[in-house]
Amino acid sequence: AAEKFGVWFGISSLATHSIEEIAALTGGPKLFQLYVHKDKGLNASMIERCQAAKFDALALTVDTIVSGKRERCLRSGFTTPPRFTPSALWSYATRPRWTMDYVFGPKFRLPNLDGYVQEGTGRPVSIQDYFNTMLDTNMDWDTAARIRQDWGGPFALKGIMSVADARRAVEIGADAIQFVDEADSGDVIFIGLTPNCF
Repeated sequence: AAEKFGVWFGISSLATHSIEEIAALTGGPKLFQLYVHKDKGLNASMIERCQAAKFDALALTVDTIVSGKRERCLRSGFTTPPRFTPSALWSYATRPRWTMDYVFGPKFRLPNLDGYVQEGTGRPVSIQDYFNTMLDTNMDWDTAARIRQDWGGPFALKGIMSVADARRAVEIGADAIQFVDEADSGDVIFIGLTPNCF
């Protein structure tokens, strides 16, 4: 549908479909949202794979250095993949269609991380634990500038929090900044910083 209407299609490092799968599915414009992992080889691999798959733009996520508290996940005990606790078993029993889809459907995986990290391959881990242990909490402006240079194409920063940061984004060569209203509507807003933005 995105290709039909000329709308951008985006996936992230944590997508359940691979960079290559998405490239094969759409000839429309594609954006990759990169989460910076501690494993520099993983980061480089994802950038190279996006280049080879002809992705059109890269958005570097800069607002996940410290994960959110995710109180709903803490209350519910949500992990990926799920743990089999009494509460979870009750949820499965009262939602048979979901349970059948989970048991007989494709297994949960994070193919963009295959060969690099164990999380997402069957070991239960909370989203908060993943962000705190796997993502690079030392990411700084030099990291963003290096990723921008390695990518070499249209580049956005997702999660800029101030006007000063937006100015700094221009200094490192960002073409756009991305805001996401995740707490309310989930709207994504791109603000171009250069005349030829995307």
